[in-house]
Amino acid sequence: MAVSIARKGMLLIISGPSGAGKGTLVKKLLSSDPSFRLSCSVTTRQPREGEIEGVHYYFIDDAKYAQLVEENAFLEHASVHGHSYGTLREPVEKMISEGLNVVLEIDPQGALSVMENASDYVSVFILPPSFEDLRVRLHTRNTDDPVESIGVQAARQRLETAQLVLAVFDSSQALEKEDWELMDALEKVPAIAIVNKSDLPTRMDVEAIQKRFEKTVSLSAATGEGLAALEQALSEILDTKDFHPQEGVLFTQRQRMDAQTALDSLREGEQALALGLTLDAVTVCVEDALHALAALTGEQVSEEIVDRVFEEFCVGK
Repeated sequence: MAVSIARKGMLLIISGPSGAGKGTLVKKLLSSDPSFRLSCSVTTRQPREGEIEGVHYYFIDDAKYAQLVEENAFLEHASVHGHSYGTLREPVEKMISEGLNVVLEIDPQGALSVMENASDYVSVFILPPSFEDLRVRLHTRNTDDPVESIGVQAARQRLETAQLVLAVFDSSQALEKEDWELMDALEKVPAIAIVNKSDLPTRMDVEAIQKRFEKTVSLSAATGEGLAALEQALSEILDTKDFHPQEGVLFTQRQRMDAQTALDSLREGEQALALGLTLDAVTVCVEDALHALAALTGEQVSEEIVDRVFEEFCVGK
């Protein structure tokens, strides 16, 4: 009888200040891969025009929010300027346990909080064309969202912890001082330059950007042109060209360590059998391997599973 261990999904944190373009990229990701699901946050602020309950946010009152905080129900939460926001832990963990990949489209402050509380995640940070451009975008949005108001400061801090940065440049505008400062800040950070608005006349010195980044992709968020090239660049940097969602992949250092521990334990068990050691010695190796795999998938290994393994090996007890 085969012992199967179900594949868990992954937690993908896509963060960046408002106006950086992360929403557009997330929509493209969700439409191109059915294994990804978008997490829906809660907030105590009032719905804006066009926002839908359970799609954009779960809208709750202050008393309910306080209760959820008391129950430790959030992966992250923050209260800013009279409004509170949070990502519920249970639905995220449930989707991951079912093998789905959960996307958190979140501000930099919230992303840092999730990274402090979660053990397994992949973090991607989306940069605006420049921090000055970000200020302009937030101003023209005329929004009262307090989370957006701290985007510029948090964006700079977030660069230091991002596993991968997607730096979005507006090709219809010439490079400015802030763009060069941004490229200097990314000198030692894994990053892909996205030259957006390829459907418009180019005024930017694209060659200058190409010299500063390992990968540069021309893209039109409006038409979708260049998305395949972006996927290819991501695949090459993250080494996922042979990745198939249904087969699973080891995204984090902790997952790779668990997998290596399981492999080492099985090899030790194989050596113990070859040397004619007692079954107790082999049992210890198999148990270590199963526990490492259980840690990898989030499942528990019972004594019954160990017994079934040895029954299938026909080595007796």
